[in-house]
Amino acid sequence: MTILAALAVSLLLAADTPVPSLLGYPPCSTAEAFNPGENADLALRREIALEACRVPLALGTGDVEALLGDENFAFEVDGEELVIARRGSDLVNGVLNTRLAPVASAEGLFASRFRMARLNAGLLTFYVISIDGDRINMDATFSWRGPDAPLVPEEDDEGELAGELLETVLWSEALGETRRLRVYLPPGHDAGNSYPAVFFTDGEAENVARRLEPEMLAGRLPAMVLIGALAGQAGIVEDRSDLAGDLRNVDYLPGGSGTLNRFDAHLTFFADELVEHALENWGISPDPALRGVFGYSSGAAFSLQAGFRRPDRFGHAFSMSTGHGPINDAGTAPDNAARFYFTAGRYESLFMYHARISAAALDAAGYDVRFETFSTGHTREADTIMLIPFLRDAFGVD
Repeated sequence: MTILAALAVSLLLAADTPVPSLLGYPPCSTAEAFNPGENADLALRREIALEACRVPLALGTGDVEALLGDENFAFEVDGEELVIARRGSDLVNGVLNTRLAPVASAEGLFASRFRMARLNAGLLTFYVISIDGDRINMDATFSWRGPDAPLVPEEDDEGELAGELLETVLWSEALGETRRLRVYLPPGHDAGNSYPAVFFTDGEAENVARRLEPEMLAGRLPAMVLIGALAGQAGIVEDRSDLAGDLRNVDYLPGGSGTLNRFDAHLTFFADELVEHALENWGISPDPALRGVFGYSSGAAFSLQAGFRRPDRFGHAFSMSTGHGPINDAGTAPDNAARFYFTAGRYESLFMYHARISAAALDAAGYDVRFETFSTGHTREADTIMLIPFLRDAFGVD
């Protein structure tokens, strides 16, 4: 998933924060004073709100100007508090997705102070963006690492893979269009063998392969086939401009997006047509227990639902920063229930909320659930850290 796609999703979901407004970085005093009574859902929202909330800025115009210097964006970490300042725009994205407060008597100057839980372990990434009509422009990125932050695995963007990367297409009867695929086959791949397989939203097979292949070659992961289906118009051969709206969310989110809903048709494509194609062509295991579905953000909402609704196809569902469309009631786990893996950042409030209520519902229904939390926002550090441990837990070592 591209950074800009993630930003678009975070902006969309920020406008869909439930009432009471505890999931959009409220004043800490508001969250502290809020009494949820016996309402477990409101208690959860309050708990999440206190992980990242606003405190008084306590800086004058001169202090903010000094922090910025000659730049248009700056931040400062002091203990458990984070100050962010900007000129010309109030938008903040990445570790937080919100708007800064205007600085009094200073036109075009914005700043806010946030209290952030466990910031000593923080992995903060800031996306400095501008919006021009419907276009989101990435102007710069900044990062900060706390002294107790976990290591984030690096990948070799330039090196040659020992395995094979394929770019191919597949006609979908369910969607009435041709979908673009990216596929990674491990070194020495033989279509007559049977391999564990992971199906990725947003076509992420190549990027993921660069992290996983060294683990496969070292024997720390089994050789596996990685299958990525691209999203939105970029994932469709035909021009679908006749379909108004965000095609990625229309496909990934239960209920669709706006007035268009292709979720059920896309699930049929992903779970039936794509899995059958992979079985016929790339030697993936016929056992659902050796197959998984992976997604991030809106893709995580889809992977969550795919594992929940289609355990006959996917024995493992990896839901990283779960987007809109959580599971509120999971009933009773079936005998062939998928296993569920979640990550979420303390500072991505709404995504944490979706992940927490889904994980709780699944756990109460008897599903096998694993949940890992990090001091991050709606950025990719958490799932980058947990991808290999989750896959090792799911598929073991060859």
